[in-house]
Amino acid sequence: TDTLFEACSMSKPVFAYAVLKLAEQGRLDLDKPLVEYLDKPYMPDQPRHRAITARMVLSHTSGLPNIRKPGEPPRVLFEPGSRFEYSGEGFKYLQHVVEHLTGEPLPRWIRRVLLDPVGMKNSRFAWDDRVGQLVASGHDAQGKPKTSGPRFRQANAAASLFCSPREYALFLLEMMRPDRSADHSLDQTMLDRMLARVSKADPRQPVKRLAPAVSEDVHYGLGWQMDATPLGDRFYHGGANGTGFRCYNEFDPRRGNGIVIMTNGIGGKRLWQEVIATVAP
Repeated sequence: TDTLFEACSMSKPVFAYAVLKLAEQGRLDLDKPLVEYLDKPYMPDQPRHRAITARMVLSHTSGLPNIRKPGEPPRVLFEPGSRFEYSGEGFKYLQHVVEHLTGEPLPRWIRRVLLDPVGMKNSRFAWDDRVGQLVASGHDAQGKPKTSGPRFRQANAAASLFCSPREYALFLLEMMRPDRSADHSLDQTMLDRMLARVSKADPRQPVKRLAPAVSEDVHYGLGWQMDATPLGDRFYHGGANGTGFRCYNEFDPRRGNGIVIMTNGIGGKRLWQEVIATVAP
């Protein structure tokens, strides 16, 4: 139960939760251009990036690409806020701002403000000795190991969380906790904002579930993807890293349940899709 997996893009909702706590505390304005928090522009040759806000990043409307090639400079693809485009680069930009704002590197800050209070004692946003003792190796489509040694020496808010399914489930319980009075918890108002529809995630397709919870439209809130169903919105996030990991989670706050699936193989996406199609009404 303590085996750590790469949570892949399931890192994003965890980071988003901690960022929204900063907003709740008045330390970060979700609609203030992020460049105004820095002492120098993040992308000096990309003037359109001056309009990017935390809300745009968390709802994937920043205009930044998902991933850029090593050595390639960041660029803005379209007018920020104008439409949906899934972006890991946006989360890296917001991470840069948060680290500047808090004066702490992401792994140390998020451990203090969220991971430890929630009980995610073994979870890490960057490789260390504890990760090396507990982490699984990723596998390719033929079942051969892809990764066994250190990776993610540098934290990446979009994709570098090492976590066990059990500890990620603790985060889902935090999302659904009725008592919002703990110091680390978002208050109900901010939690509702996190789970409200912000952007329509075209052309993404909904997750296949059992009837009557057949999905219709796909939306993004602040860090969470959501499918509109006749039983209400379902909140979820998947993830895939090139190191050989495929993960998925979803939760339903109305019924107070959820599921976390983490796999260390390329075929894991097929697995979680079949599981959700079978057990998630």
